[in-house]
Amino acid sequence: MYAIENPLYDRYRLVFLSSSRRRVFAEKLGHRYLLPRLSVPRWTRAAEQVQKAIESNWGFRGIVLDFLGEEPGGEGVVIVELRDGVQMCALPALQSWAALSDIPRDELAGVERDAVETLLEDGQTGRGPFSRFGWIEYAQWWIGDEFGIDRQSLTSEIHQLNAGANHALVRFGRKAEPPLWFKAVVDPSDREFDITKSLASLVSEYLPRIVASREDWKAWCMEDAGRPLEESFGIDSCSRTVHRLAELQIASIDQAHSLLAIGCRDFRHTVLRARIPRMMELVQEAMGHQSSRFVPRFGASRLRRLSARLEEACVALAKLNIPDALMHGDISLDNILVGSQDCVFTDWAQASIGNPFVTFQRLYARIAQDLRAQSWLPRLVDTYRTSWQPILSEARINRALDLGQTAAAAVDLLNQCERLRQNPVHEFQTHSVLRAMARELDRALDALELNQSRCA
Repeated sequence: MYAIENPLYDRYRLVFLSSSRRRVFAEKLGHRYLLPRLSVPRWTRAAEQVQKAIESNWGFRGIVLDFLGEEPGGEGVVIVELRDGVQMCALPALQSWAALSDIPRDELAGVERDAVETLLEDGQTGRGPFSRFGWIEYAQWWIGDEFGIDRQSLTSEIHQLNAGANHALVRFGRKAEPPLWFKAVVDPSDREFDITKSLASLVSEYLPRIVASREDWKAWCMEDAGRPLEESFGIDSCSRTVHRLAELQIASIDQAHSLLAIGCRDFRHTVLRARIPRMMELVQEAMGHQSSRFVPRFGASRLRRLSARLEEACVALAKLNIPDALMHGDISLDNILVGSQDCVFTDWAQASIGNPFVTFQRLYARIAQDLRAQSWLPRLVDTYRTSWQPILSEARINRALDLGQTAAAAVDLLNQCERLRQNPVHEFQTHSVLRAMARELDRALDALELNQSRCA
């Protein structure tokens, strides 16, 4: 079954289907047909894990079409389209191809069963453009047509990183050429497509080159831009990244209002300051839901003090008059691609406008987690400082760097408050995160005050 009981893993039932046969792959136990199971490490790319596992465990090559059911948490369902003319015979004794009607209702029921049945009958579930047979071949044809390449130049390598009815991230291999990347986010509440296209036209040299896009899928195809910074980690690549980040932020200053208009979130210090009262209300509510006694709750007086200290920090930021610029909301090392000449930044789903030093603080913190970087962290700060010196005085830069950790913690708290407002369904989990972020903000303010007292 390839499934394990572990709270750090998500369990899935696998539905292997072929567009040419109305059959489902199953494992026979007595007189019952059971869907195969698979456990995937939580917080990894589930589609990538599933695609690799089905080839290594069952010898099938497939395309993940959809995820159904509760995830993470309960046992979800993954629908996989099998490729390369999978044979319907010569299977081991305990494995078989069965009709959907042979699969017991306690294995597959409700909307999950309905989706599989609709897919077998109509070729699509109706849940989204990527929950249908053959979409991956159509995407390859579209890319070849738009990019002007021979379909035969694409290899059999189709590496899925993310998959679902309404979103996709796929790498297509090419013969004697770097691969192409296809990404799509159909969800109307997600502005990544619009933001990415706008950034590609405004600051194109800092993003992978887009070679094709289509509005109906909210999809774009990009040229490969190099290896993730995590894989090419070193003093040169990190220094180059810090310099390029500053360049990008400075280039975006004149575009801030345009980027707000197309969907970048507003985390400017004026907005942050105005929302302090509501943020503290939500933190107080979250503290009221705390059940653990290992960490003391923040009481009303502690929260009033936190609010006042944050207000003072916002005033200090305002006095610096740092220009608002582009902020990357998920500046992980995987979202920085390092090529032979330069590096570019990807995954702009959480792009926002605000204090640019917040993004540097986040990047610095991620790099600092690697022990190899400890000796050259000061060089990264100097590189970032030098990059801003043409438009800011050294004193303002140094003060902004001092306030960076506090500003980043405050923005993170505001962001989480916005998520709770937009999606109260996951209130319990969000309350836990809010409490943690409030404590992180409190520690950042402590560190700021300690640094100020040392410099006084």
